Amino acid sequence: MSSNTFFRNSLNWKILSTLSIALVIMAVMVLPAQAKDKVYRLKIQSAFPRGDVSVPLLDVFAKSAEERSNGRLKIKWYAAPEIVPSEQLLDSVKMGVLDMMHMVGAYWAGTMPVGDVEFGLPMSYNMPWLTGYTAKAQGLRDLYFKEGLIEVMREAYAKEGHYYLGMFTPGPVVVLSTHPVKTIEDWQGKKVRADGMNMMYYETAGAKATTIPGTDTYLSLKLGAIDMAEWDISAMTGLNWHEVAPYWVTGMESYLTMGITINLKKWNKLPEDLKEALRGAEQDYYNATLKMYANEFQTVQKLIDEKKVIVSELAPPAKAFFKGQSEKFMDDQAAKDEDCANAVAVIKQWISKNTDGK
Repeated sequence: MSSNTFFRNSLNWKILSTLSIALVIMAVMVLPAQAKDKVYRLKIQSAFPRGDVSVPLLDVFAKSAEERSNGRLKIKWYAAPEIVPSEQLLDSVKMGVLDMMHMVGAYWAGTMPVGDVEFGLPMSYNMPWLTGYTAKAQGLRDLYFKEGLIEVMREAYAKEGHYYLGMFTPGPVVVLSTHPVKTIEDWQGKKVRADGMNMMYYETAGAKATTIPGTDTYLSLKLGAIDMAEWDISAMTGLNWHEVAPYWVTGMESYLTMGITINLKKWNKLPEDLKEALRGAEQDYYNATLKMYANEFQTVQKLIDEKKVIVSELAPPAKAFFKGQSEKFMDDQAAKDEDCANAVAVIKQWISKNTDGK
């Protein structure tokens, strides 16, 4: 080999080496920038139809996530059953058909019993030590985020491939009836549309519980296929069930909670700043529900004043009956599995703390 040839080969090798190093440096610099600029497009579906007033508020959640992430989180929301039926949400998020869900745990309590605890066992979230929707809503928020119930729910949902982002409450379970209800006898033989443990709860009074989609309930009440139906305050302000079932039955109800989850694998892959953006968006959504539901209760009060809604409060013996049944349900639920036991323990401690053990 001539000296010139050796020189050229050596020079070429040096040039290639220099280029390779430069390319590596560029890749190291470019990849983080690409990751930082990556846009994540997520789909979330609610378990509730568009007539439920909590559903349009998902627009607040989506816009907040986009703003907090500087445009890197794009969330499109749907109502039930626009992609999947409500009861299929848990599996659909787990399998990646959807990225997130806006839901109530009672829909899959058959396979995940703690979903009933999350929804609210009969009279478990009554909070007699607080007055008014806003105070009680914050009381439940504290139960989750200050007393530790959120950790129990996150552990339980992680087993199903979900990360439990956060919760909110629309207020108490609202039972509307086509007839006045005062006594236990008024429940007997009546067909009631209900969810979760409330189905068995009402059946202890002699009712016949059934579960049908919220979208079918108005007509079912109107035609007499059912006599009573439960939902949240949206039953009157959004779904208008009071037009065909004007009696609001009170005295055995409890507040309920709803939540937002995301596919666990997708959550774990998100950069930390985007996780923080989603946490902030969930807080913004919760704050929006506080304002909106407070206004909803004012709307219902107007309906009561106009006698379009008639409060039908249970007589003391009926209230005492349901209170006794609720205590049995809590103990029975705690015995179902470890998640239920942990959740009920947190709730009982919270109740005892706020009632001095009474």
